[in-house]
Amino acid sequence: MKKNPKNPGSLGGEMRTRINNHCKNLSNHTRANYLHASKAFDIWRKSTGLSNRQVRESPREAVVQWAEYLLASGMSQSTCHTMVVGCCTGLGIVSDKICHHGLATDKHKSLGNSERAQAARKKESNADLVRFQEMVGGRRNALARLTGKDFGYDRFGNAFVIFRKDKGGKDQHQLLIDSDVAAVKAYFDQVGPDELLFPKLDRDLDLHGIRAERARRAYLHYAEVASTPVGREQLRQQLWARYTDPEIGCKAWLMAQSKGDKAKMRKLEYRFKRQMEDGTYYLRGANRQAAIERGRPVAYDRLAVLATSVFSLSHWRLDVAAKSYLI
Repeated sequence: MKKNPKNPGSLGGEMRTRINNHCKNLSNHTRANYLHASKAFDIWRKSTGLSNRQVRESPREAVVQWAEYLLASGMSQSTCHTMVVGCCTGLGIVSDKICHHGLATDKHKSLGNSERAQAARKKESNADLVRFQEMVGGRRNALARLTGKDFGYDRFGNAFVIFRKDKGGKDQHQLLIDSDVAAVKAYFDQVGPDELLFPKLDRDLDLHGIRAERARRAYLHYAEVASTPVGREQLRQQLWARYTDPEIGCKAWLMAQSKGDKAKMRKLEYRFKRQMEDGTYYLRGANRQAAIERGRPVAYDRLAVLATSVFSLSHWRLDVAAKSYLI
């Protein structure tokens, strides 16, 4: 049956179809987020009386109004931006400059400049946690779940902290710098296997800022390792072992493997191997300017940045590691 041109059908259905087509080569997690955003937009559209035709005629205008509504309801700019991207994908328009969340370096929580954050870092009661975070650099929720059994060694002899059900609901093994191993292990030795390391975390403590500090320190470590051909080869070997690890490897690659999607696996492998190639990562635009103002480098060894991203931040995003943590 042909559709009536005067009544092209449900806008929500139209958006779902576009998103499913767009996300064929993306993860199920991304598709689910985009579908959630499109559904939330459609619910808002109906509640405000916007018709399908009005949205189709001026989709960008409608999304701008929705973004203003989301921000007014208390949603963070970052989350709003994610919702807008999903909605725009469903509507078939670009999301450029709609609820732009700015540079990660602009986020106040990452700078630790507030008086409360500085005071919290100086508190004697926070000294152990601050020292631990300076050596480990975990996310707040993951730190709160650490117990005495969350320490181990991988097959290369690297010590790591196990963050269980970390971002994305997956366990992460965060590697330690050799000089920190003994001090970090002492934290775990002082508590029972099921006892929390940090029963209470100070809400004023800028743990994310300390995580960024630790990432910069880790980059210097991996840059030194990568300064020799042998060191570079070792990093590539360990990165590839982590990427294909059946428990803590790249989630998108593991999903493709579980589905027997060899084409997707090859595509993801090719992309990761490209990131492991020799080269320099240059900061540009506002990120470059922010780095200059803070007296930090504007060029980085790509392999060392990738190692920092995977081993010290527990994600697979080289650009995020450089722009959100190293600047």
